[in-house]
Amino acid sequence: MEIAVAIPTYNRPDDLRRCIRSIAGQSLAPSRVLVIDDGELAPESIADMRQTLEAAGSKLVYHRKDHGRIGRGLSESRNLAVHAIDEPVLLIDDDIVLDRECLLNLAKAWTDWDDGKLIGVGGVIRNDRRVGAVEKFYNRIFFLDSKSPWDINDIGYQVWDNSLMRREAGHYAHGGFCLYRPELARKVLFPAFQGGRPGLEDVHFALTAKILGYRFVIEPKATCRHLHSPSARDSQYSTGFRESVNRKIIFGDLCDNRRGNRLRFAWASVGWILRQFLVGHFAKGAGMTVGMFASPRSPEGV
Repeated sequence: MEIAVAIPTYNRPDDLRRCIRSIAGQSLAPSRVLVIDDGELAPESIADMRQTLEAAGSKLVYHRKDHGRIGRGLSESRNLAVHAIDEPVLLIDDDIVLDRECLLNLAKAWTDWDDGKLIGVGGVIRNDRRVGAVEKFYNRIFFLDSKSPWDINDIGYQVWDNSLMRREAGHYAHGGFCLYRPELARKVLFPAFQGGRPGLEDVHFALTAKILGYRFVIEPKATCRHLHSPSARDSQYSTGFRESVNRKIIFGDLCDNRRGNRLRFAWASVGWILRQFLVGHFAKGAGMTVGMFASPRSPEGV
């Protein structure tokens, strides 16, 4: 099975270099690696990546975005990738490091579960937190749960469980670590929220895919580490504000807006925001709180 990899990037050359090295070390080499640059990588960095991948039997395709024609941001880059590639394509963030058997295990799951409705195969981020019994009880109280361990529930909240022990079909996978079927992904596409700045675009994508009858499979043997690089990131307040605004857009666009569901969404949002304060993410929680009272599509802080 032939697989491509696409990596949107913006001003994080060290993280990108580490990501490329992990791709070059895969037991199953990708046919090509598409780097989509929202910034301006130095020529020597591009040459170094090309050499690393060619030594592993892969080809580097470097694309610097023309912002006069294509918008800035992660969603625009991901959409460009699924339009440019026809074979299954692994979309990963530039601060992801793949474990050695990752691509091979994604390919095995794809082959075993493909029925034409499979839009993507996700893996597990092994340094991400695990959902314990207390958190599961908390999620049930605030309608933040689902019958499926990987899902977008009917009020637009994502559910995931990194303690998964076997493959599971579901309706959500992490947008920054998923092998996509391009021909189906082109029918869904990632929304360019807030001028292209990221925040729940993978939730909107996954819920749209669910509505269209597509599904994901999660393969727990396909693993990586997400290093959460601080470079080129917004403040926690901005991230929280944007998340709440985008959450309301998702609910308004894709969910049942009848009164009972609106009340459930409001209660779930209280629980989602409260959790930020309980774990000490005060700036993000404050941004979320302001965002919940802001008008959807509004600029930050209004």
